[in-house]
Amino acid sequence: LLNETEKAWLAGFIDGEGSLYLYNYRTNSENSWICRLTIANTRYDVLDQIKRMVGSKSCQLRQMGKHPNPRAKIGWYLLWNGKHAAEVITQVFPYLRLKNRHAEVWLSFQKTMRPNRGGGLLDPQIVHIRKTLAAELKQLNRKGVPVDA
Repeated sequence: LLNETEKAWLAGFIDGEGSLYLYNYRTNSENSWICRLTIANTRYDVLDQIKRMVGSKSCQLRQMGKHPNPRAKIGWYLLWNGKHAAEVITQVFPYLRLKNRHAEVWLSFQKTMRPNRGGGLLDPQIVHIRKTLAAELKQLNRKGVPVDA
């Protein structure tokens, strides 16, 4: 578990450099989802520090693809999936300022996930809830200035 200073620091990093999103893919007869948290930066050392702080087994530190500008710095990102991402988001949630609504929607979606994979088709009500939450999170993640800002 993170101490309060670490929670606040990580929340600020997520507000500025993080992304909470849903990855949707098809398997056999239904759409499957993965709830993800990423933090991107060009400072490998800082991302490595975050990885060690939250527990290195729960996330992956990866290099981004090659940038078209040859003078650009190498980009890196941390990736958490599912319950591991939910653990991080839950800890930092009280300190989030810019992405607090993103986190609320994301955590609501995560609660609809089954603890084990497979198990048949989803209840239509769960499918509807997921579609509604996914649409809201997609809107929140749109680039640009929000209308109410």
